[in-house]
Amino acid sequence: MRMLRDMVMINLAVLVVLCAVPLTEAAAAAQCPAIQDGCNCRKRIRNNALFCENMGALEFVPPFSASDLIFEDFYISDRTTVEQIQAYAFQELRLKKMRMQSLGITTLDILAFAGIDTSVLLQVYFDDNHIAEIIPGTFSDLDQVTYLGLQNNELTTVETGLLQDVINLRYLYLFHNKISSLPPDCFQGLEKLTGLYLQLNELTTLP
Repeated sequence: MRMLRDMVMINLAVLVVLCAVPLTEAAAAAQCPAIQDGCNCRKRIRNNALFCENMGALEFVPPFSASDLIFEDFYISDRTTVEQIQAYAFQELRLKKMRMQSLGITTLDILAFAGIDTSVLLQVYFDDNHIAEIIPGTFSDLDQVTYLGLQNNELTTVETGLLQDVINLRYLYLFHNKISSLPPDCFQGLEKLTGLYLQLNELTTLP
């Protein structure tokens, strides 16, 4: 009798575990912030990914809802272009890596990163676009970012104060722009910077 009771208890425990798995996945899916066709969430073995694909020509970044999930990777790609990164484009998102590469971006609003969870954002990629100017204040509060990729754009300078809040920055990629001059204090405060890439610009002197 006791053996039968123990077997029943074991079977019930296994059933609870098996039922918990789809419930957990369902809970994760319910928190996916993608609300527009073309955007989706993908659960990987060790992390979550948020992405948008095959959306054609967009003026702005697609809207997202708030989510408590932390996404290891966020990207927009595959037959999608985005003209402008608008104010509050990533509001209430929790992203570790942001990849906005080869999208035809021309403009970054000074409030583009306003509202994003800056405590988890570590890597930002805006390379291979058409960005000609980034206004100081755009990167305010990105104090945990260690990698910033701005190569292959159309920047002509790095204005004083643009990077002053990115205090944990280690790698800064600015090669293949149109930078002809740099203010003497443009990299002030970047004490952890170990990699600065400025080749293929129009510089004749360095600050």
